[in-house]
Amino acid sequence: MLRPCFHLHMAIKDTLLPTKPERLAALARQITRTDRLSARLRRQSDRLSNVRLITALLGIGITLPLVASNVARGWGIALGIAFAVAFIVVVSLHRRVQAHMDDLREWRAIKQGHIARATLDLEKLPPLMTFPAPPHMLETDLDLARLHQVMNVATTQAGALRLRDWLVHPTLELEVLHQRQTLVRELVKQPLFRDKLTRYARLTNQARVIGGDAGETLVDWLQRSAPPLPPLLVIGLTVLSLVNISLIVAAFAGFQTDALVLPGLLIYGAVFASQFRRVQSVIEDALTLEGALRRLRGVMTYLARRRFPQSSPLATLIQPIVTAQPARRLARAEQIVGGAALRFNPIFWLLVNAVFPWDFLFAAALGRLRAQLRDEVPLWLDVWHELEALSSLAALAYLNPADVFPTIDPNAPALLDAVTLGHPLIPDGRRVPNTFRMAHTGEIALVTGSNMSGKSSFLRALGVNLALAYAGGAVRADALIVRPMRLFTSMRVTDTLEDGISYFYAEVRRLKELLDALDTPDAPPMFYLIDEIFRGTNNRERLIGSRAYIRALVRRNGAGLIATHDLELAALADSLPSLSNYHFREYFADGQMVFDYTLHTGASPTTNALQVMALAGLPVDGE
Repeated sequence: MLRPCFHLHMAIKDTLLPTKPERLAALARQITRTDRLSARLRRQSDRLSNVRLITALLGIGITLPLVASNVARGWGIALGIAFAVAFIVVVSLHRRVQAHMDDLREWRAIKQGHIARATLDLEKLPPLMTFPAPPHMLETDLDLARLHQVMNVATTQAGALRLRDWLVHPTLELEVLHQRQTLVRELVKQPLFRDKLTRYARLTNQARVIGGDAGETLVDWLQRSAPPLPPLLVIGLTVLSLVNISLIVAAFAGFQTDALVLPGLLIYGAVFASQFRRVQSVIEDALTLEGALRRLRGVMTYLARRRFPQSSPLATLIQPIVTAQPARRLARAEQIVGGAALRFNPIFWLLVNAVFPWDFLFAAALGRLRAQLRDEVPLWLDVWHELEALSSLAALAYLNPADVFPTIDPNAPALLDAVTLGHPLIPDGRRVPNTFRMAHTGEIALVTGSNMSGKSSFLRALGVNLALAYAGGAVRADALIVRPMRLFTSMRVTDTLEDGISYFYAEVRRLKELLDALDTPDAPPMFYLIDEIFRGTNNRERLIGSRAYIRALVRRNGAGLIATHDLELAALADSLPSLSNYHFREYFADGQMVFDYTLHTGASPTTNALQVMALAGLPVDGE
């Protein structure tokens, strides 16, 4: 079972692909070029800042004396206008340079993030994300939260959550998996597109949305029920205000309309005050949207302008955005929200609304905007979030060119066939790959070995790569062919003090869940990973229970691996043909314990607990 499975239908790797060191070197060169350009722009910014100051001081110092004199007042005004124009031009240039510097700063951060992902430098990556849902067993047992931290390039919480769902709730629908794989393969070839998508999302998020994701904020507002303002109310107030304004202008022009102005204003004020509460909540809700609209418009503009060949799967994915061309509507939405923001200037807001129903008109416009965008924005956001999750899978594959896309085939010769498979969260210099095959349901691989020999890491390597495979991503192996299988783990079971559940009982419940899941009718086979079965009880009862449980597993619709220190369980292979023994081993060199982390056939011939204790300085001179 451990021989290289070159008889499989595996694609030979393209030797022309860049290596990982070459990818890292290219990223480092891009950062160096960015730093050089940033330094040049910083010098330009400093010069323009000085020019601004000098222009302002010269303008004031030269024009004020001339304006104050009776002889050269005209020259002073002309020079003042010239200096003002020059100052505006310099300010405009300065802002463009600063915007370019912000752009480069984000670009550099993106490239640095890629290097951190490729080298597993977790301290330079964003911290682990927290999600509303409690941790899934796969997330805890297989370190999928850490994998998510390494992979995730999403700028939205919804995009990150979608990636997490793909990992912990893997799909077994072949059509979905193949389509996702196709998109990820295409995105691997589009690093500039992926990075620009990230950059636009970051740069256009200058107005941070407080309390959550910009897309969620916008969707919440769109779906919130708000009774529309009666059109007659808005039209009536507008007509009344125009009449009042006309009467005021006529009075100033000398017409005898003074007697009509006060009654008109009183009627307008009474109607405005009686209905103001209806528009106040609408306006206040909308004022939180400006940052979300700006961010969404920047991303949608970029996606709508990006053109892929008609045959590209990416063209199909972004087609709803290309067809809708949402940038214009979102720009209009920004204008409406910006107009509603007049209330941030209380004095001007009061003066305007005293004679004109500004808030009513914008509240009505917001109601129309909500109706227009309610069904479309969720579709646009769905495309964006899908792209972010797919780009995260693509980024991992791009940064690790040796990774391969697995073959997921219900008619594959074996349940699982992995060639030189390794753990993606172990650094390159320390990772030791292994080849492993599991042919049929009912098979169990019993993995024994000493402490720290690599049993748990091997189980997690299998689980993590299967999670990546069923998410649609590439895996850390030379080849992987699997059938669609459900995943189940029992590796880091914890007790629950709040519920009064001990560690042992928590493990018992988890293992009972596995038996029940294996008996689910008409379900795909289960692939399970169990680490140190029944570790929460004494040796005698653990051995009895483990033997009975293993015998129960071989009769069900699944296959998997069980790692254990109980070497006595290896004897089950004599009576259970479906059980195979494997082990990891160690040896001593120069007084130090050395592990090869290589999977070997057969039961472990050694133990090392006493040696580990002795090396740590603990007494081991017992019986």
